[in-house]
Amino acid sequence: MTEAAEQLKSELGQLSQDDRAALAEYLIRSLDTDVDEDAEAKWREELQRRAEAIDTGTTRGKPASVVIDELQRKHS
Repeated sequence: MTEAAEQLKSELGQLSQDDRAALAEYLIRSLDTDVDEDAEAKWREELQRRAEAIDTGTTRGKPASVVIDELQRKHS
């Protein structure tokens, strides 16, 4: 990583979680120059299906911290 990137990383680490998330989304989108409209539509459908399942109570979510802990235990 370049010195400029290391400096940015240090400064960005001091931002709020919301600001870091917004910047992460921006950076990821900036790398994804090829948009697959069919895939985007399928993801929107899947997100809608999952939201409806949560809204109707047919499924329950878990806090991200729990999922991350489970994954870390599984893969460490």
